[in-house]
Amino acid sequence: MVQRIQTIFLLLAGAVLFALFVPVFSFVKIEGDTSGKALQDGVLSLADSAALQLPAALAGVLFILTIFLFKNRKQQLRLAQSATLVCAALIAIAAYIFYVGTKESGGYVHVSPQIGGFFPVLSFIFGLLAARFIRKDEKLVRSSYDRLR
Repeated sequence: MVQRIQTIFLLLAGAVLFALFVPVFSFVKIEGDTSGKALQDGVLSLADSAALQLPAALAGVLFILTIFLFKNRKQQLRLAQSATLVCAALIAIAAYIFYVGTKESGGYVHVSPQIGGFFPVLSFIFGLLAARFIRKDEKLVRSSYDRLR
C-alpha cells in the first residue's frame, strides 16, 4: 500500500536515480591530464556513456513500478531485489569507467567526488531497506494467515 514504509524507500530509490539525469549531479570531477576518451571533459556523469544511462533508467523505472505491486508482495520483493542488483551494476560500471578513464590519463589526477557519486549508493541502500520491509510484511501476513487457520 502507499502508506507503507517500503513505498517511501522505493520512491526515494527511484527519485535518487532519476535525479542523476539532471546535469548538475556528476559522479566525480577530475583535475589533471584527462586525455582518455571516457573522461575528456574531466567529469564522470550519466551523459558520458549509454552504459551508465541504461542501468540508471532501468533501476529507476523498476523501483517506481514496484510501488504499484503492493497486492502481490512476492513479485514486489523480486522486482525490488532485481532493481537493487541493477543499481549495484550501475555502481560497478561507473567504477570501471572511472578506473579506465584515469588509467588512460596516467593515473596522476586529482579527484573531487561530487554529490552524484553518492546517489547510486543511496539508491542501493534504499532498495535493500525496501526489500527488507517487504519481506517483513510478507512474514506478518503469513503468520496472521496461519493463526486464522
